Amino acid sequence: MKITKILFALSAAALLLAAAPASPVWNGAVSVTAPDSSATKIIAKHPERYSQVFINELAQSGCAKTAELIDSMFIINGSDTAFLPTVFSPQNERFAGKTEQYAIQLIVKRNTYSSINFNLTCREPSGKQTTFRGEAHLRPCFFMGAEMDEDENGNMYPAEEYVYTTPGNLETISFRVGNSDGMAVKATIVSPEVNIGLDGSPVLRIAK
Repeated sequence: MKITKILFALSAAALLLAAAPASPVWNGAVSVTAPDSSATKIIAKHPERYSQVFINELAQSGCAKTAELIDSMFIINGSDTAFLPTVFSPQNERFAGKTEQYAIQLIVKRNTYSSINFNLTCREPSGKQTTFRGEAHLRPCFFMGAEMDEDENGNMYPAEEYVYTTPGNLETISFRVGNSDGMAVKATIVSPEVNIGLDGSPVLRIAK
């Protein structure tokens, strides 16, 4: 009877392990993805140089069969090459812009090859100030094409997007950065305190 109970418990444990969802696991320099035909296998020489959120989203995106990361170089399916954007400096940079409702200040620096740390402040004419802080991550399929934004003069320019989301999606902040006669950043905010859509976002420029 005891042997039967032990065998039953072992069988149940094996079934639970088999049913558990697999997630990317670093094996030295290699990330092994879940056994899903649509998942992306990721190989990274130095995985610590990329944010885990970006790695997880890339693995689940199915944007490519394989993705090899060598610093800012991004090798897709063993043949095509792209580069992770390095437009943000690893040192703090200050940007500023205004709408009718807010004076916006952004302090940002590149944290890893796939993420940025930010401090974003929105000040109302009344003096009320709302500040957001966190780490935003490059969208995983960035190599499939940049977004297109419009600057204050109506000129279009390509922009890469970094996204910050709190648990439960209570707050979502997107930073879209490109070059249009100098660095240009747009910040969209969805939160209980502040809401700024893409059309209402000013172009943030390096503060003088």
